[in-house]
Amino acid sequence: MTQNMIEPRLIEAIKANALERIAAISDAQWQAASDARNPNVLFLAVRQKAHDALLYLMDIGLDIHAADRHGQRLLHLAAHLGDAFVVRLLIQRGIAVDETNNKGQTALMLAALKGSLDTVDILVEKKANLFATDEEGSHVLMYAIKSKKPSMLKRLLKEQTPVHLANHRGETVLHILAAQGVPIMYDLLMPHAVNPYRTNLYNQTPLHYAALAPNDTILEPLLDAGLNSYDRDLFDMTPYDLAVKHGQHDAVNHFTRLKNDPVIQAHYLAHPLHRALRFKEYEAAHACIKQAHQLDARDCYGNTPLFYALMAKDVMLVKALLSRKVITDKIDATGSSAWIHAVLSGNPALLSAVLPHVEVVAQTAQSLLGQTGQTELENYLQTVVSP
Repeated sequence: MTQNMIEPRLIEAIKANALERIAAISDAQWQAASDARNPNVLFLAVRQKAHDALLYLMDIGLDIHAADRHGQRLLHLAAHLGDAFVVRLLIQRGIAVDETNNKGQTALMLAALKGSLDTVDILVEKKANLFATDEEGSHVLMYAIKSKKPSMLKRLLKEQTPVHLANHRGETVLHILAAQGVPIMYDLLMPHAVNPYRTNLYNQTPLHYAALAPNDTILEPLLDAGLNSYDRDLFDMTPYDLAVKHGQHDAVNHFTRLKNDPVIQAHYLAHPLHRALRFKEYEAAHACIKQAHQLDARDCYGNTPLFYALMAKDVMLVKALLSRKVITDKIDATGSSAWIHAVLSGNPALLSAVLPHVEVVAQTAQSLLGQTGQTELENYLQTVVSP
């Protein structure tokens, strides 16, 4: 046998899933067989979905814990292939359900990406960690969205999942969704009070991602939620700018129509405080607050000025509004309270400004803090909120 090669007759026996041919080959030959891709022939049997061969080879003692050069083990491979039979078999044989590969991916993440409902059902039944994150901070809901299979997202949303947890780039599930361009998934997320206004680390909204999506169907629900093509990121680029730069003509046309829509323009004129906050015209916003102008009014998107001030992460504006005794409960279209947005902002200064004006549900707060990745924020909340 050539080094780092599996003999063709061994490969053919596994591909045929032929137990007689497999048994005719010595155990020692099977145990020695490997190549650059397959640490042992169990990997080849899983790739070929040769279940009889796999059971035989496991029974003669091949290592079910082996990993390839990427840290991928048999459970990862079976989950990636959506092979529910092998996933259940491996767990029954003692494989840890949450073991990770070199990218920090679990079997549940890979099964969700594949869109295999049967495999996900088994892993959830076996108590796979729904809050696990990979090396980029992405979690299972993000993998489900990348599968582009609404049934997978719907299945996972039945569990307690980290719907508000952002990855290391600050991307939320809606950023990932906007990039994929699957509007039906947006409808599935909305009952879970997912906030479309949250920005990533580069101050980009989901609309920045939607501007570059493979189709423009995801634009409509985001624009209906109130996002606009004027929001600038840290690179001074708006969704409109990105669409123009990358030749996304449908998106450009969509944004241009809305920019000139008289109904939208009239809406902004009718809500000067909301407009000032949305367009980061902070001097104008402070002037409106001093005049006590529409402090608790909701715009056509169902949001109050306090909500927009929190989205801007402007502590002075938030304090100015709170000093005027504005409402703090159900301040946006999702029905979320000010303290929830403050917690999810990951900004201790915002939370400090809001907490004296609200009644926090400690259990809910701790659950949300688990989705911010902000240990300092969690420690702070524990000092000011009684269980």
